[in-house]
Amino acid sequence: MSSPNRIDRRHFAAQLAVRASVLTAAMAPLAATSAAENKPVADKNEKGDKPAEKKPDEATAPPELPSAEVILLTYLTRRHPSDHYDEAAFQGIFRDIRGDIARGKQLGEFPLKNSDEPAFVFAAYRKTEESGARSQESE
Repeated sequence: MSSPNRIDRRHFAAQLAVRASVLTAAMAPLAATSAAENKPVADKNEKGDKPAEKKPDEATAPPELPSAEVILLTYLTRRHPSDHYDEAAFQGIFRDIRGDIARGKQLGEFPLKNSDEPAFVFAAYRKTEESGARSQESE
């Protein structure tokens, strides 16, 4: 019997392909700029004895990548489109995402040892005989 949350292999493969292509598209500008920075300069100056110095140019500067908050906000709005989104909703979602990322960084900075275990605080509520009798008398 299949679970309603279970996805089939084809749907999983399609999602994996889409996510891999998005990651590749996001990393392509970084790879191009790092390859351009590591490429040796083969141009010679007029005398031909020394390589020409590379001048920093704004056209070869790496593109400014969006922040993690903007990427997550874009992902969420594309994943869950709605006509109810307005500027206030986007600002609220952005604020929540920024807070979640900050809390995640704060948790990630806390040092843990391999022997640390979760602290379970769950205790099941059990109704006592007296509290059950009181609720029946009040009815």
